[in-house]
Amino acid sequence: MACLLCRGMWGCSCPWSPPGPPPPEQTQSLHFAMPKIEMLVFKLRTIGFACLLQAELVNYERVKEYCLKVLQKEGENFKALYRSGVAFYHLGDFNKALYYLKEARSRQPTDTNVIRYIQLTEMKLSRCSQREKEAL
Repeated sequence: MACLLCRGMWGCSCPWSPPGPPPPEQTQSLHFAMPKIEMLVFKLRTIGFACLLQAELVNYERVKEYCLKVLQKEGENFKALYRSGVAFYHLGDFNKALYYLKEARSRQPTDTNVIRYIQLTEMKLSRCSQREKEAL
């Protein structure tokens, strides 16, 4: 099925896929299955984000982009909300980090990782506020 999808939609030339385009009835069923397939791809990407977050040198910009794409499709996705918050935190955008982390906490109020990052983010915001006051 995956190879039929590749061949029919993107012209894949996998050695194990059947030659030529898929029959019209399969193309029709693939057309109706596309929204489900796209959602599955987004869900698989969120699993991949966990791998990105586990890497030694994390590309938080990339994590942020992927998570925001997932949130466009699934605004309630807890993992995407949490990982967006973590990415914004490490990118130094503490206001956005706090927003996404609080959204994640509203879905899973007892998650200790979310709570910990909210505390870290609030500490960073407090320090930034103190520095601004001292600069005046």
